[in-house]
Amino acid sequence: MRYAGVFAGFERMPWRNTADRWGRMAQWLHWSVAGLIFALMALGWIAKFTPLSPGKLTLFYWHKSLGMLVLALVLVRLGWRARNPAPPLPGNLPKWEPVMAHATHALLYVLMILMPVTGWLINSASGIPFKIFWVLPLPAITSVSTHLEHIFEVFHLVLFWVLAIVLLGHIGAALRHHFLLHNSILRRMLPFVSNGKTDS
Repeated sequence: MRYAGVFAGFERMPWRNTADRWGRMAQWLHWSVAGLIFALMALGWIAKFTPLSPGKLTLFYWHKSLGMLVLALVLVRLGWRARNPAPPLPGNLPKWEPVMAHATHALLYVLMILMPVTGWLINSASGIPFKIFWVLPLPAITSVSTHLEHIFEVFHLVLFWVLAIVLLGHIGAALRHHFLLHNSILRRMLPFVSNGKTDS
């Protein structure tokens, strides 16, 4: 079959990270969370500007449920990262770039945790019972308060814009490394692409 070799290569990829490549588990977590974040951004904006209706409530239900899923996956990702050191960056980068990369990744993790937590706080302050994917009850983590709900909504929106800006920078940096610097930083996170020549 045409793509048999591609998928066979992915199946042979180790689960754990190696010195020059992210492992299968790290890649799966990375792209799953990335896809969910973009879905959440779209769902949130569509729901925000949809007139009050059963459809609007369903959109928010999916938004909240997927947000809790992102929180769970990010915590799993942090645990996996703690036990699997990241592949080192190429040694020929300017000194400021690894510092910036580590700071950006740290900020992304903080934002990926704070976004769903503030969403959880909004739901708790609203006093509206909620079940994740219509199954698992989400416990309240703050008292019911319209004032608190508004504060958390503002905080959630500010975090959204900060996350959007940081993500644009993250994506831009990855594309720069791939298309302009021609190193393996992006390739080593792609599941079905060879890492190519090792960077010096």
